[in-house]
Amino acid sequence: SISKESDPSIKLDMMAYVCGHLCHWALDSTVHPYVYYRTGKGHLQNNFNHHRMESVLDSIVLKVKKNTTIKDFYTPAIANCSLSEARAIARVYVPAIASIFDTKIEPHMIKETLDNWHYIQKAEYDPSGHKLSSLKNIEKGLRKKNMASGLIVPNVPEDNYDVCNLLHRAWSHPCDASLVYTKSFFDLYEEAMKKALDAIALFLKAVQDPKNKEAFLEFLGDRNYNTGMKNPPEMKNFDVCGFF
Repeated sequence: SISKESDPSIKLDMMAYVCGHLCHWALDSTVHPYVYYRTGKGHLQNNFNHHRMESVLDSIVLKVKKNTTIKDFYTPAIANCSLSEARAIARVYVPAIASIFDTKIEPHMIKETLDNWHYIQKAEYDPSGHKLSSLKNIEKGLRKKNMASGLIVPNVPEDNYDVCNLLHRAWSHPCDASLVYTKSFFDLYEEAMKKALDAIALFLKAVQDPKNKEAFLEFLGDRNYNTGMKNPPEMKNFDVCGFF
């Protein structure tokens, strides 16, 4: 779709979106095995815990990488998509969905989805910490810990339970207990950065010349977002962090 696009500005936006998506894939496929190991999988509470851990990691990354917190970093801005950007994203997804799922969607559905995402990001933005505190009290009464509060990035980055694994304790891949690591979150973060840069370089070459497409697809290897594996076995190995 990108190769066929005639409008240069739209083409650049399409490419930028896919590069961002590759960053998302690189981070998820690299870090998710560790996150699932610490939060578990199979029950609704595990999902809530997963969101909570990622929100805590978001706050820590902001502090470590940018020396700031959400008090000064307006996170909803990342979801504020212009009409021209939404049009470019639609030109990525509409033909892809038609080809893969044999389903026709309209471009305006992409814009509505992005607008909804922006709305939710604003609702979850909590620089004062009041929303987080209130939701925790409600969840305590419902006995549903992290159900909604887990989606809120805390305004104070804390890691009292070594969620980042800075002590380098051993952990295993949720799908394969024989794969044991001592990597910290930031070790995985750096691995993901390299994976993203390599993927983007191969993607840009594929856009320039279709002959390079196979090298790009081979690098991706159909590795999914949750495990970093192709056709992974069921997740069974967990050690849920006491933080949750």
